Amino acid sequence: MAAMSQVMLDEKTRLRNTTVAKIVAARGSLDDPETKKECCRRLQKINNMLKDRIAEMDATMARDAMHAGILKGGFSGCDNSKLIAVLCTRTKASLNRTKQQYRAKFDRDLCKDVKSKTGSDYGRMMGHALSDPDEYVADVIHAACHGMGC
Repeated sequence: MAAMSQVMLDEKTRLRNTTVAKIVAARGSLDDPETKKECCRRLQKINNMLKDRIAEMDATMARDAMHAGILKGGFSGCDNSKLIAVLCTRTKASLNRTKQQYRAKFDRDLCKDVKSKTGSDYGRMMGHALSDPDEYVADVIHAACHGMGC
């Protein structure tokens, strides 16, 4: 029973130390519109920091996947399963953050690096996933016209 009360005490302490709880304690009530706005501003700031941290980790993991070293069969190159796990599970907005973090961290273009490390339809698909919407449309039109003399 003592362990259960300690868990409840720890949970109450954690809740008291949350951002919203600290703002409400300082301002009075969450019913106040200004308090709600302040809570939203701070939570959005924290959310953006978390998204940037995830993008930074994704950029590092993508770089590591593209420089995987010796793979099965003695081949060197890209660990495609890791690259897919990093890039194909993210939204377009998340990928844009990852591209920015990749540029900031490695001073290279993620889209170009992915295209150079991957091949065939898989490489093109990865390139499309990372490209800006205008570039994507242009690439699709170019691919559709390929072989038609366009």
